[in-house]
Amino acid sequence: MRATWFRRQAAAIRKVVKEKVGAYRAEYGVRPGLVIGILKLGGHGDLLQQLVFAKAVRKRWRRALIVVFSRALAPTRAVVGGEVFDDHVDATLFANAAEAMRLGPIVHVPLALAGWRAAVPLLRGLVDCLWDVQYVAASYWRDLKRHGREQLEFDSRLKYYSRFYSGFPCLSNPELHCLRMTQFELLAESTGLDVCEDDLRLAAPDADAALADAGDYATLHNGAGGGAVLKTLPLAHMEAVAAALARQGLAVVQIGKRDDAKEPPILGTRDLRGLPMMASMAVMARAKLHVGIEGGPIYVAKGLGVPRAVFIGPTSPHVFGFADSVNLVRCGADGEPVCEPCWWSRSRWDRRCPKGLPYCANFPQSPEEAAEAVGNASRVMRHAS
Repeated sequence: MRATWFRRQAAAIRKVVKEKVGAYRAEYGVRPGLVIGILKLGGHGDLLQQLVFAKAVRKRWRRALIVVFSRALAPTRAVVGGEVFDDHVDATLFANAAEAMRLGPIVHVPLALAGWRAAVPLLRGLVDCLWDVQYVAASYWRDLKRHGREQLEFDSRLKYYSRFYSGFPCLSNPELHCLRMTQFELLAESTGLDVCEDDLRLAAPDADAALADAGDYATLHNGAGGGAVLKTLPLAHMEAVAAALARQGLAVVQIGKRDDAKEPPILGTRDLRGLPMMASMAVMARAKLHVGIEGGPIYVAKGLGVPRAVFIGPTSPHVFGFADSVNLVRCGADGEPVCEPCWWSRSRWDRRCPKGLPYCANFPQSPEEAAEAVGNASRVMRHAS
C-alpha cells in the first residue's frame, strides 16, 4: 500500500517537472542546463529560508530550472468583508518572494509527505540534483558520470558538518547552538554556496486604506504554527509590551490568526488578526517596528525590511536570529541564554517545558521585564533609523 502511494507520488511529481521543463524550452528555446530540486519540510519560515537557499543555487547555476519541494501546509482561515475563505499563505509567500528575489525560472511543488527521510529517496531520481536543506545541506547528483566532480565537491564541504545532517533534528542541537552560527552561515559553510540572509526579499503590497489614519504604529504577533505554545509569551507579557509601545507614541496593531484559543486578542491593540497574508504584509510593511516571537512572521518582516524585536525562548538565538534583529533573550554573565535551548531535544519539545516551568526561562520573567526589553529595543531602533 505504501509502495503504491510512493509510486503515485513520484509519477505525479515527474509529470510536473516534465511540464515545467517543456515550458522552459518553449520560452528560452533550449532545455534547462540542470533541473535542481530543493527539499525542506517545515512551516512558513522554513519556506522562506528555503528560498534564500534557492537564491544561492540561482547564483551558481543561472540556466537551471529550480524545483522547490516543501510541505503542503494547510490553508489559514482569512476574513474579508465578513466573508471567510481559505488563504494559502505558502503559495502567496512563494509567488511574492520568487518575483522580488528574481529566482525564476522556478516552480513550487508542495508535498503531502510525513517526513523528510522518506522524501529524499523519492525525489532524488526525479531531478538532476536534489539539495536536502536542513540546518546544513546535502546534495544528491543523479548522473555521477557527468556530475561526479560536483558530488565530490559538495560532499567534501559537508564532511565537517555531516553529524548535523545525519543527526537532524534531534541529535546535535546543543553542539549546533555552541557553534554560534546562523542557519544561513551553516548552509553557506556546509555547501560553499553564497547563502546570505539579506537575499530574503518580499515586495510590499499596497498599503491598507483602513490604516491611513493610524499614524506611526508597531505590529505585534504572538502565535506559533503547529501548536508550539512554548515559543509564545504569556498574554500578560504581550499586553505590557503593547502598553510600553503606546507610551512611546506608537499605535499597536495585532496581526496573526483570528483564533482566540491559540492567539488571543492583546489588550491595547488594534485587532487586525485574520487578514489574508497579502493584507497582513501590507500592514507590516508600513510599521515602524515589528515585535513578535521567533517564527514565520519574523521572516516576513525581514523580507519587507521592517525593524524587528524578537523574543526567542526554546530555540537558539545563534541559529535562528537575524543579524539585524534585536533578539530578546535572557542571558547569563557569559552572554548565553540562561537555559540551554531545548528545541528538538525530545518529542513534543514545543508543547511543555522539560523543567515544568509555565513558560520558557529565556523569556522575560515578568510583564514589566518584557515591556522594558521592548521599550529599550524600540528606542534604539527608532533612533538608528
